[in-house]
Amino acid sequence: MKVLFTNEDFKDFVAQDFADNTENMRVVDEDGESIDVDIADYLNVEFYDWSNRLTAASDEPITSSVDGGIYEQWLTSINASLNKAYALVEITNDEVTASPDLDNGTVAGQITFIIQSNKIKLLDYYIRLLRRNAMGVPKELTTSDDEKITTMWHYGILSYDEEPQMLQFGECIVARCGFTVSYINAANTYNDMQIEMSFFNENSYAPLRLSKMSWQLLGAASGVTPQNRPDLSGAIITSLQAVKTLTFFDFKDSEVVKQVRNILLTACAYKIDGKPSSQTEVNKKVFFKVTTDGHEYIYRDVLERVEMSLVNNDINVISIVLRNYAATR
Repeated sequence: MKVLFTNEDFKDFVAQDFADNTENMRVVDEDGESIDVDIADYLNVEFYDWSNRLTAASDEPITSSVDGGIYEQWLTSINASLNKAYALVEITNDEVTASPDLDNGTVAGQITFIIQSNKIKLLDYYIRLLRRNAMGVPKELTTSDDEKITTMWHYGILSYDEEPQMLQFGECIVARCGFTVSYINAANTYNDMQIEMSFFNENSYAPLRLSKMSWQLLGAASGVTPQNRPDLSGAIITSLQAVKTLTFFDFKDSEVVKQVRNILLTACAYKIDGKPSSQTEVNKKVFFKVTTDGHEYIYRDVLERVEMSLVNNDINVISIVLRNYAATR
């Protein structure tokens, strides 16, 4: 059965995301004093969708049985209302893959905030924080039908094209932020597989951030023809090897990338730093480790090909090909 989203699901998702990514920050309150606050608590945003009905904010019901009397509780209710902001979460578009087997698509939505003017700068920072934390990170969510799905979130930037206006809870600004959610049901993602490499030994590895990887098993086939049935001729595999093609950006802070760059630049160099180069070992042994599904796999490979692509006004891209290392001794 394919996943079913509702507007309330996305309202709950966004509200949970706001709560999960909070952090402490020093701000200046309305009295001009610097205080340390929890961002989510300070913004005090109540999320709702069109199926909800907004009610006046209050900490407790106003009854004469509570200490302080009705008047003090009424003041508490007013203060709570003045401190609360509101956010309408709505779905604006939903594009799915028209397939009987695939259950994936992209949902677009919008968050409309009504928030006090003095909080808008902090809200803008918090949206950018959410945007950074969510970018490229798979998130598993549970819908109202108890279906678990893997999603990728992308928040837009906060925009406001209206002048501040006086409402019942102070001077407020109406601000909007779009978001898109890509989802696929019951499928592995890039983050489900951890890739590590070592050019030294199989006890010391460094992680590798890939942009793309292809993994092939290549078998050498030999034809076999049955004596009495030439029409059923087939093949048997006489040898098998794995070929891995890895593509990644030329990151300056990656130990693996530094090693690959050094191999690429020193190989076939006549001189290095003004001195004649020494003989280069052509069989570069590589230990390749994969961790996935609770299992660890280690491969002993040889570096067959290294390629670096340089394009003006773009980031360098490195591609390498690994094959099984054949130990001769």
